[in-house]
Amino acid sequence: MTPGNRPLVGLQDGAGIVSLRHVRLLRRALFVAGDRPLTVGAFDGAAAALPARSGAGSRSVLYVARVGSVLELRAEFVPADAPDAAIWGMFGFTMTIPLDQRILSR
Repeated sequence: MTPGNRPLVGLQDGAGIVSLRHVRLLRRALFVAGDRPLTVGAFDGAAAALPARSGAGSRSVLYVARVGSVLELRAEFVPADAPDAAIWGMFGFTMTIPLDQRILSR
């Protein structure tokens, strides 16, 4: 959350949104593709897209990290059948706030 009590990173209509106004608060974020291509966009309209799955039975993951004042975007591929918790662990993430089960079932 930002000082204005708004999400620093979020999803809207299938697109990942990073608040550039407060980007200095961002350390890293992870976006895992579902069944549709994964699109991450900035509020200025710039966007990047990844296919949901590769031809090799993998699904796409977009790792976002702030390095100084630059956002680094790194596309990775993980096994298509890997559960979300395992994917988070591959990138050093753990969930500190339980997610709504409706989100996890998508």
